[in-house]
Amino acid sequence: MSIWRAAGAAAGAVSFVAMAIPVAASGGLFQPAVNYAVGSAPAGIVAADLNGDGLPDLAVANQGANTISVLVNFGSGTFSSAASFAAGTQPIGITAGDFTGDGRLDLAVTNYTGNTVSTLLGNGDGTFQAPFSHAVGSNPVGVAAADLSGDGNLDLVVGNDSSNTVSVLLGNGNGTFSAAASFAAGGGDPWAIAVGDFNGDAKLDVAVANDGSNSIAILLGNGDGTLQSPLNAAAGLGPVGIAIADFNGDSKLDVATANDGSNDISVLLGNGDGTFQPAAGFAAGNTPFGVAAGDVNGDSKLDLVSSNLGSNNVSALLGNGNGTFQAADNYAVDAGPWGIVAADLNGDGKADVAVADRNSNDASVLLASSGQAVVPEAPAPVLLPLLAGGASAAIGATRHVLRRRRRATA
Repeated sequence: MSIWRAAGAAAGAVSFVAMAIPVAASGGLFQPAVNYAVGSAPAGIVAADLNGDGLPDLAVANQGANTISVLVNFGSGTFSSAASFAAGTQPIGITAGDFTGDGRLDLAVTNYTGNTVSTLLGNGDGTFQAPFSHAVGSNPVGVAAADLSGDGNLDLVVGNDSSNTVSVLLGNGNGTFSAAASFAAGGGDPWAIAVGDFNGDAKLDVAVANDGSNSIAILLGNGDGTLQSPLNAAAGLGPVGIAIADFNGDSKLDVATANDGSNDISVLLGNGDGTFQPAAGFAAGNTPFGVAAGDVNGDSKLDLVSSNLGSNNVSALLGNGNGTFQAADNYAVDAGPWGIVAADLNGDGKADVAVADRNSNDASVLLASSGQAVVPEAPAPVLLPLLAGGASAAIGATRHVLRRRRRATA
């Protein structure tokens, strides 16, 4: 998640020394992780071609350092040492997009305690100008860039954790944005956000993972930058990460959430009208905080990967092509994996993975293996019902502890 803009001279770039530290992996889908130093308390991460050479680079939002780190791809899935650029106060979510129409990718980041989203305009060489900040709701987390108004300019969509709202900032096409319009998020503590057409009307809609209400919400778009009242569907406990894709090949968008309270990934298959079938749960590692979709084994079926904050690993769940997924295979990364992205980082046609390691101040890169992995049998999906009002005190206590821990680290 992210987007940044900048005007004027590039912010003073501070280089960090890249640390390439292989760590052990537990399975055969990925090579051992390689770690690259970034800023303090990295949270969100995005992969995009930031210097125009056709290779996906990495940008990381460093919540503890108020900076963004940019790691340039050397072309083989290895990266440069990190260059640092100023952001707002406690940047957490990040996305990339061309906000000026100049063919150069820019960045946008949400600033958790600053209650703003900052845009950093790209110079086209992997460097960025000073940030512009735009007011949004309280404690913004997730951010996405998409053309919600149909005017050809990228807009910004932000999930505001503490105000339970979604902010939409319409782009003017020159790197500036309109004042934020606010829409109800359809649940408590909107954390992650994604944009896609969920009802097939060629107008972009917004999907929100609502951490506090154990649900997702779909806000259908009107095609002019405004959003309709949310449609809710149950997910697992504490959905904090979201990914959207067509997991069963029916040409309808589906949703996956990473649920930090139930240690699983929920998959909700879309009906094509903005509603979904009941969620199926697939076990991941401990405290999954991010989820991404990509074909990691080259079989043309979408797989899921999650960053597991509590077990310091990444779970890979191979897709069966029908909306179900096989048992998780886990791969060690550095301490506190938070944000995650899946992209082909070395040009071999398979999705690789990069995660922001919050507790070790680095980013781990896991390149897909060239070998054939042994795949376990697919487990039966578990349907996840809505929690009733009388949910157990144990569940409530667990959610309270998780929520308090997350706020403390933020």
